[in-house]
Amino acid sequence: PRGVGEEGLGVRCFDVARECLDVVPSERPTMDVVFERLQAVAGAAVDEDVVNLPESVIARVHNYIGEAFYKQVASSQEDYDLAYEHLQEALKTNISVHGEESTEAATSLNNLALLLKALGR
Repeated sequence: PRGVGEEGLGVRCFDVARECLDVVPSERPTMDVVFERLQAVAGAAVDEDVVNLPESVIARVHNYIGEAFYKQVASSQEDYDLAYEHLQEALKTNISVHGEESTEAATSLNNLALLLKALGR
């Protein structure tokens, strides 16, 4: 293995997330496709075909994509739906990894609340 730490891997994963945000809405990949790309990046980082990404990295990437969609990109209901899907997944993962009362879970819950507020819900 090349010895890429979690932070270095996180940077590469965020690059994948940015690539997803840079395309027109109709061409944006689904969450499953994003996850496949993330797995490929992680595998390439350590010269392996399959790598299990740390859940903390996955949660941060979901938060990043979700926030970016509702704060910077959202131009359609599909964008907001995608933001909600990613923020919901970040919350679920952060609760699983860090616990319900963790700072990470609170941040995810806050991001989800901000999205819902923006939607008037």
